[in-house]
Amino acid sequence: MSRSGTGHAMRARAVVAGLLALSVAATAHGQRRGNADRAAQARPPSAPDAGAPRASTGISSIEVVVMAGSHGAGGIAQELRGYSQLSRPPFSAFSQIELVSQRQLPLGEQTPGTIAIPNDGTIRVSLGAARGRRSSVLVTITLGGRTHQSQYSVVAGDPFFLVHSTGVDSALIVRFVAR
Repeated sequence: MSRSGTGHAMRARAVVAGLLALSVAATAHGQRRGNADRAAQARPPSAPDAGAPRASTGISSIEVVVMAGSHGAGGIAQELRGYSQLSRPPFSAFSQIELVSQRQLPLGEQTPGTIAIPNDGTIRVSLGAARGRRSSVLVTITLGGRTHQSQYSVVAGDPFFLVHSTGVDSALIVRFVAR
């Protein structure tokens, strides 16, 4: 393999690793909780917490914006330029980010929302327990026969991201905003 090919592959791996780290960091961002909250987070969102009060955060839907990041020459799509996070690392490692789809999914305590994504995949979003202003959101992505789950602690109106590698030089980037 040529030196430039090796360097490109190493950079692509570093980008994917950085994006996965962002997903983990986004999960942890802003989570200043006590031990009881951490224990509650370990349970699946659908499991009732018998001893905890059920607070309402007013979340009834979630905006889901699906994007494709690659090393093409297109830059950030015009309709995505309002998302300032896309111009900063690790997203800035992609020279092209395109809008794939955008939907508002209704959410209920027992009613998850599901959308189709490219390559016969799906994203399923479930609303879990609420504590104060925060709600637990479980995101399940199925792509290429593999299923991955991430749990987030969110405040209505604050965006959070999930990044999933779709190849050496590409990734699926998903922006969520609970409403």
